[in-house]
Amino acid sequence: MLPVLSFAQYDTLTVRYPNGEVESVITYYKNYKEGPAKYFSDSGILLEERMYKEGQVNGLVKTYYPDGKLREVFNVSEGRREGPATLYDTSGQIISEKFFVQGKISEQYASISEEFEEDIVLPPGMEEEFLLGGVRDSMPIAAVTKEIVIPEVPFVPDESVFYNDPDEPAVPKLGWDSLFARIVKPERAKKENIGGTVEIKAWIDANGDVRETSIQQGIGYGCEDAAEIAIAYTKFKPAVKKGFVVNSELLIRVVFEGKPKTKLFEFFD
Repeated sequence: MLPVLSFAQYDTLTVRYPNGEVESVITYYKNYKEGPAKYFSDSGILLEERMYKEGQVNGLVKTYYPDGKLREVFNVSEGRREGPATLYDTSGQIISEKFFVQGKISEQYASISEEFEEDIVLPPGMEEEFLLGGVRDSMPIAAVTKEIVIPEVPFVPDESVFYNDPDEPAVPKLGWDSLFARIVKPERAKKENIGGTVEIKAWIDANGDVRETSIQQGIGYGCEDAAEIAIAYTKFKPAVKKGFVVNSELLIRVVFEGKPKTKLFEFFD
């Protein structure tokens, strides 16, 4: 069987305010937030920095005052504050330090200032709840009203890849009827009145030639062999992806009816 290769990508999503200023810059990996994320005010001032892992806040978090000066630094692990947390005043002086264990303040620091009980200042349009020391992150509540800019990486076909998601799948050059006409139900299957669905996967190259076939589901009595052989020797119009002719995978289902005088097979997308 020919190998099918795929490559994961990191994408950066930028959300803007109506005035054009950047509200947030977030990195995604496989549709999950992953890595650093920054949130800004509508005047372009950095308000918060977070680290994400698999869509959850995980790692260092920094919040800033409306004028951009550092307000608080703490760490999040498994949805809860973990480790040291430091709170600063607007002049940059430390006004409170605490140590968290699984979202709760360590008893040895219990007598220190309660400044940390205040809610963190979040960017406009953002929500975040701190429940029992835990952090629950959410997307911008007004994201649908803002411009979202996602850099698009130009598609370049890879000759070693057989794509399973083309925009236009491969089809027999002479049509499906021509292919089906060459699939003959074996005599033994007719005699035994055997029926059922045969599934054949075909790897079709950019020239329209079948490079490999594989029986995914059979019903015996030679039915799958009959279908596989006919498909293997069929010339196809190759698949198209992003305007390029590409190698592709194609799953073909052939239905053999139990009564030999009825329609023997049909193709399902």
